[in-house]
Amino acid sequence: MAKEPTPLKNIYISLICLFGVLVGGTLGYMIVEDWSFTESLYMTIITVSSVGFKEVRNLDLKGEWFTIILILFGMGTIVYGITNLTAFVVEGDLRKILRKSRMEKNIDKLKDHFILVGIGRVGKNIAYEILRMGYPLVAVDSNEKNLAEFDSSSHNFFTLLGDATSEKTLEKSGVMRAKGFVSALPTDSENLFVVLTARQLNPNLRIIARVNEEENSEKMIRAGADKAVCPAHIGGLRMASELIRPAVVDFIDKMIREKDGKLRVEEAMITSSSPILGKTLMEAQIPKKSGCVVVALRRACGKFEFNPKADTILNNGDAVIVIGEIEKITELKKLVS
Repeated sequence: MAKEPTPLKNIYISLICLFGVLVGGTLGYMIVEDWSFTESLYMTIITVSSVGFKEVRNLDLKGEWFTIILILFGMGTIVYGITNLTAFVVEGDLRKILRKSRMEKNIDKLKDHFILVGIGRVGKNIAYEILRMGYPLVAVDSNEKNLAEFDSSSHNFFTLLGDATSEKTLEKSGVMRAKGFVSALPTDSENLFVVLTARQLNPNLRIIARVNEEENSEKMIRAGADKAVCPAHIGGLRMASELIRPAVVDFIDKMIREKDGKLRVEEAMITSSSPILGKTLMEAQIPKKSGCVVVALRRACGKFEFNPKADTILNNGDAVIVIGEIEKITELKKLVS
């Protein structure tokens, strides 16, 4: 079934019709009355606009009938155009276009942000957690309804309507300046294509991809994803954990699932410019200065050290893993960076 024309498309049609009337009227006067192009165009404009100016020259009978036809077509075109323009404003299309333009300008200013492709059932939970931690997020979806239904008043939340498999759409999302990227589309084939495109545009981007079939995880990683997550697999582990270790699950829920929960497990990366680079954990005084508890250390080589000792030296590329409140974690990142 053919799609119903949008108000914006109807405005384009109105402009084309008006242009057709002007061209037809000008040619008509040139042929019927043997006038010059300028005289014919002038007569056409004052006739269609109904300004009431005097005719360029006296009209013969054929010219009078042609003028009557031109008035009918011209007035019909103008009424049609006014109707479409009113519908365009009343139905909110003008507001949508202005909002889209403003949103794209704001996205152009972003740096070190996160991008989420697909804000469906899985994507919404990803978005809520990223925004809860205070990070800027650009959500990309080809379904305008999904973007409109997401309930967020965060000033860090930006939306982009478009096909994420297109390089142009990902470029608009600021993928070259982004810090992290999540592809959470419904099918593995879509996520695979998005991951390939994102990796090609930004080789240094950290990419997480959703997979529906666990056996596709390896393919997704070969395509460029750093990690592939299967919601069905994670859900199964969660249900088993509810049976085996309910207290642990309750503790994790306090950190992640509760909307008002402020406790998180977080990481802070040690860089070459970090003020605590080369210091021991005792000298860094992370618990005292930030209020966070250090539970592990991931070395640059990928090796984990759980419950590291006080004399453990912090090196470039290490990640300090802590438990703390969101506000305290913010203090930790200020201390580390």
